[in-house]
Amino acid sequence: MRRKLKFRLVLALVLWAIVIAECFGQGQSTAMDIIRSVQRLQVPTKGYKMNVVQTVASLPATSTAPSAAFVQRSIPVDSGTAVFEPSGGLKRVRVDKTNENSALRVPKLMVDLSTVLKELMTYAFVTVDSVALDNRPQFLLGGENAQKSKKIIIWVDRENNRVSRVEVGLMGKQFAEIDFTYENKINGYWLPATIKVHHFTDDSRVVLDFSGYAFSN
Repeated sequence: MRRKLKFRLVLALVLWAIVIAECFGQGQSTAMDIIRSVQRLQVPTKGYKMNVVQTVASLPATSTAPSAAFVQRSIPVDSGTAVFEPSGGLKRVRVDKTNENSALRVPKLMVDLSTVLKELMTYAFVTVDSVALDNRPQFLLGGENAQKSKKIIIWVDRENNRVSRVEVGLMGKQFAEIDFTYENKINGYWLPATIKVHHFTDDSRVVLDFSGYAFSN
């Protein structure tokens, strides 16, 4: 009798483990499918370049700005060119030195969505949920690296399969929130017109405006 009960208990545990494994696998498949759909629409297979203007929308009072007058103002701090290569990601290649506000010691920021998506795909498990953002339905993808030192959360517009927001956490704390806005598809891809970055470490806010997208032949 005891052997039968033990056998049934072991069998039940095995079946439960199989169900959990299948659910885990289905969740991963869904997450990876969503990420791949985003990559098809937002990560071109050809290189391109574009113009970029970086604006400081808000600086903390303890920043290196010359005076408190710069706080809560929109200040263009630099402009230039950025280049995307499928194998190397997105990088700044030229920064204009003539900008009168270039003396502000604000780091030259660039947000490479292709790298964020690739990194999320390396995480062992990525959760999938359904939420709303600005009254639009979104997929909410979230994952953490093996060291538990970095967390990435991505909002994906369910209608357009494009990224609306990215949130990055470091060492268990919020690090940055990044919002993406778009105008029209460019060569069949959703490439951002504006990226707004809010750094939680110092409450600074930076805006990147993109224009003049040009693809390689």
